[in-house]
Order: sequence, then C-alpha cells, then structure tokens
Amino acid sequence: MVPDDSGGGLSHIQQIQTAEELKMFIAHHAQSRHSDASRTWQWPLVLILYLLLAVPGIPALLIILLLLGQSWLPAELLSLVNPRYLQTPAPILLHAGSGVLFFLMVPLQFSARLRQRMPRWHRHSGRLALCSGLLMAASGIWMHHFLTPADLGPRYLGLWALSLTIIGCFSMAFYRVRQRRFIAHQRWMCRGLAAVLATLSGLLLELVAALTLGQLDGWQLAVSQWQHDYARLTALGLNLLVLEAYWRRQTTPELEVINQHELT
Repeated sequence: MVPDDSGGGLSHIQQIQTAEELKMFIAHHAQSRHSDASRTWQWPLVLILYLLLAVPGIPALLIILLLLGQSWLPAELLSLVNPRYLQTPAPILLHAGSGVLFFLMVPLQFSARLRQRMPRWHRHSGRLALCSGLLMAASGIWMHHFLTPADLGPRYLGLWALSLTIIGCFSMAFYRVRQRRFIAHQRWMCRGLAAVLATLSGLLLELVAALTLGQLDGWQLAVSQWQHDYARLTALGLNLLVLEAYWRRQTTPELEVINQHELT
C-alpha cells in the first residue's frame, strides 16, 4: 500500500504491514522529495558552504602555490610562509591539497538539482570529496607531528578525536550509499561536514571567549589554555549536537518510519 499525494500520511503509515509495502512507501517518498528538490538548486546552502570552506580553503591554495613556486618566487612572498613548510613540504602539500579539493567538491554535493540531473557526476565528484576528506583528516595528524612533535597533550588528543570522527563519518557515508540507504548516507555526510567545520567553530569559540571571559582579571591564562587544548574539541561536540537537534525538530511521522528502516 503506497500513500498517495492527498494527505493523511500518518494514517497511511499505520496501514503499512509488510516489508514490501514499506519499501514501496520509501520509494514513493524519495520520489516526491526528488520532485520537490528539482525545482531548486538549493543555492543558498551551497553558497554558504562555499563561504565557510573558503576560510581555510583559500589560504591552503595560497600555501600550495607558494610551496610549489619557492624556487622562483621572491623572498618577500616566501617570508609569508612558515620556514618549516619550505623545508619539508610533503605533509603540508598533502593536507592543503586535499583540503582545497574538499573545498571545491563538497558544497555541490548538497545541490539536490545536481544530484537529480547529473547523477553520474554526483557519484564521481562525491568519491573525490570523500577521498579528499579522508586524506585531509589523516594528513592533519601527520602535519601535527611534523610541526609540533612535542605537543602530545590534550590538543593532540583532540586532533585525534576530530580526525577519527571525520574518517568515521565519511566511511559510514560511503558504506551507506553502497547499501543504497541514501537518507543515512546524506546524514553521515552532514555529520562529516559538521566535524570538518569544527575547526571554524573552534576559532569562533576562541574569539568569543577572548572577548568575554578573557577580559576578566585572572581569567586570561585559563582562557588561553582552554583555547589551545579544548576549543576545537568543544566545537566538534557542539556542531554534532546542533545537527542532531535540527534533525529531531524536522522529523515527521513519515520520516520517522523511513528513518527506522534506513538508519538501523
């Protein structure tokens, strides 16, 4: 029994009795969502993601250009780069290169119109986005060992937590899409992106802490220590909590049935 478009979604859900009816209902619901999504590029979301990812993406691109052109660029430009980058550029190039590729590919994955009209492009670019995200997370740990090998305290553990979260989310996204569980795939992609954006959220938290508690006598040292050790980890937890809370508020009875099927 497939629900029609005349409303009464909850009553139709209550009449679903077999696994085959559930699959038909999910297919019908997905088709309706794709039809609605085809009317828009979802350009505000895509634009916002490009603006957010440009914050680390554009500096990463500039660093790549400086490292690749260090043999002929003037010393004035090279002075803008950490000298250790120039001595051993491999981890920097890997981290920055994968970050730039991620910056270019990921926002367009959230365009429903592109997903529908160019499914082959979406699949191929999605694989590039996933691979770049995995490389970016893993190379971040390598770069930490290269730049600050003695810093193995809470900040280092937070980096491991962030990197493993990114790797885990994008790995689950790939696993779910291979199972053709597209709603679960989309949610794991969103979780992975929220983890990546924790680096930006951490900077925002650091700024807020510096402008508030950091202005109080006796708090400067504690705020500075928190910024160094725990800001990024705090931002990771907040990003994921906000995302899960948003999904909970958006859940309808129809989506609840689909979620029980797809997300388990």
